[in-house]
Amino acid sequence: MSGELAIRQALKDQFNRKTLSAQQISDVFKEIISGQATPAQTGAFLTALQFSPLTSEVMFSAASAMSSFAVPCDVRPLEGLRDVLDIVGTGGDLSGFPTFNASTAAATVVAACGVKVAKHGNRSSGRCGSADFIEALGAKMDLKSEQVVKIVDTVNFSFLFAQNFHPCMGAVASIRRELGVRTIFNWLGPLINPVKPNRMLLGVGTPDLGRLYAEVFLQQHSEGKHGEARAFIVHSDDGMDEISPAAGTHAWIVQDGNITETDISPETFGLPRHPLTSVESGTPPQNAATFRRILAGEGESDPTLRPVLDFILMNSAVALWLVGKAISSGAVRTLVEKYIQFSNTVQ
Repeated sequence: MSGELAIRQALKDQFNRKTLSAQQISDVFKEIISGQATPAQTGAFLTALQFSPLTSEVMFSAASAMSSFAVPCDVRPLEGLRDVLDIVGTGGDLSGFPTFNASTAAATVVAACGVKVAKHGNRSSGRCGSADFIEALGAKMDLKSEQVVKIVDTVNFSFLFAQNFHPCMGAVASIRRELGVRTIFNWLGPLINPVKPNRMLLGVGTPDLGRLYAEVFLQQHSEGKHGEARAFIVHSDDGMDEISPAAGTHAWIVQDGNITETDISPETFGLPRHPLTSVESGTPPQNAATFRRILAGEGESDPTLRPVLDFILMNSAVALWLVGKAISSGAVRTLVEKYIQFSNTVQ
């Protein structure tokens, strides 16, 4: 019928086990996010999609549709800016073990070394998500785009609280809760940073996602609008969506328009291995207190903090490799304090 929503035809095609086109995926996600699709249609579509192969074309189309509804945040007009980095994980890893917020802590290390970092994240349903950690440090969370740009310009680092920049996600929040299972929306977070970073350290929850994200990242940056694209995508042998302090880690490297693979371990960085229990996450206030102690210089002398310090350093070293930098000691504590202060005063 004329004017029929794309999701109705997509549901028919899914029922008949037909492969949906990239255009169909894009159109359906726009209908879902804009609220045109009914809750019943959305729930049926998301459930059926779980039984289809998750391809880079599906991910790219869905992420592009979501990004078209995001609140814009462009830091690139800043003078002399070339590269913007994000350090992020998909969540849902196989280890089942909550660990310290190493990626968020590493983001501040990298920023202290002169790299522009736009960290995109959310709260966690577990112990401590990136937003929970940043908030526990004392930073302001409800930043607008123009405030993010000012802060990145001033201290190199800013946190983009996902729900502030993707308000249309509220249209599917209750549906996702009622379904009670992971859907494609759980995998899209790293791909919809409004800043569109061209450098990314990305942890994936399952090994089959590694090449998939590498392919999508290449597609997103195929036109070179946001500078040379480079990514380091990781999944550890012990099931983490991060570089593990306890085991080897497999990596998919996106560089010069190609995807290569390699393996790294703590020994690659000249560091000892530490059991996951030594980097276990606490509550947000506990993790914030641990990080402050490390910033105060206690990490090297306190045996309970050294594993967390090494965990942060491994992630920082890879992130800095992505932008051709090296770790600058002593600057991180100053940067974190500046960020907390400035995020609470910027207008």
